[in-house]
Amino acid sequence: MKKFKHEKLVRDKIVKDVERLKGKANYRIMQNEEYINELRKKLIEETQELLKIEQDELIKEMVDVQEIIDNLVEALGFSKEQLKEKQEQKNKEWGSFKKRIYINTVEIPEDSKWVKYYLKNQDRYPEIKE
Repeated sequence: MKKFKHEKLVRDKIVKDVERLKGKANYRIMQNEEYINELRKKLIEETQELLKIEQDELIKEMVDVQEIIDNLVEALGFSKEQLKEKQEQKNKEWGSFKKRIYINTVEIPEDSKWVKYYLKNQDRYPEIKE
């Protein structure tokens, strides 16, 4: 029998499937804080997969992303209604992504509140010095 390192959160029925195939899964049940951290990691993993797959397979990965979000909302003690309300508030303040706007670069005055934000997050928004 071959043995593989797994070390990640899996869907609830995966262990039973491994056992059905006469395999063995060494697993444990996580406590809430670790579970939340693993959900966050899983969300990153699944969203990265969206970039790698063909368009006709997107819906399958989007289902995984939605499932992780739903479980994360529940584990954090929020409701779907609270999430929807926050989404509506943010859309009202900042808009949605429906207009498909893509910014290449921005130039802003030194005294703008955004300068501090961009400098703090230079891994995402590197400063362009000319």
